[in-house]
Amino acid sequence: MKKLIFLQALFLGLFVILFGFRFVVFDLDFYMKFNDNKEDTLKIIEYLQEGKPLNGFTDREIAHMSDVKRIIDVFLLVFYLSFVFFIFITGFLIYENKFDKKIFIYGALFVVVFLLIMFLLSLNFQSLFLNFHEVFFEDNSWVFNQEDKLANLFPEDFFKSALSRILTIDFILAFFAVIIGLVSNKNYRHNI
Repeated sequence: MKKLIFLQALFLGLFVILFGFRFVVFDLDFYMKFNDNKEDTLKIIEYLQEGKPLNGFTDREIAHMSDVKRIIDVFLLVFYLSFVFFIFITGFLIYENKFDKKIFIYGALFVVVFLLIMFLLSLNFQSLFLNFHEVFFEDNSWVFNQEDKLANLFPEDFFKSALSRILTIDFILAFFAVIIGLVSNKNYRHNI
């Protein structure tokens, strides 16, 4: 049963961590803070969401965005599966009368550890950015010149702000998860 509770906390943590990512990745208003090219920005978002063609971009940019879409699709799959598995395990534990309301605190601990690691890594953002791209992309396919649309649509500040926004959302959700865990556990004890 302890393994099941560990998995439940892990899936809750993954869901919370990726919720911030899911919230930011398709937010047109957020993208528009970094450029005034709404048409091309909308094309990028529609491509990432629906796979619509990227007309007006170079073959190299399209190839890169194909890799980006693949990574986003994997992250979103993990996001949705984490939610499904969390609900499934929670339902099973409730049925078995073994549900522990502290699970929200345990899940939040996973998130806090992740946030702390990401915060420390982001202190040297260029190194974090470089390492991420070297792991997920091949042969410097992500390096663009100032003339390229992608370089203008997504300056470095975009990625810094996106990471900061994702971590902030995750922190807020983790905070609420701890509050839910504490309050529900206190009410449970009070009713005994």
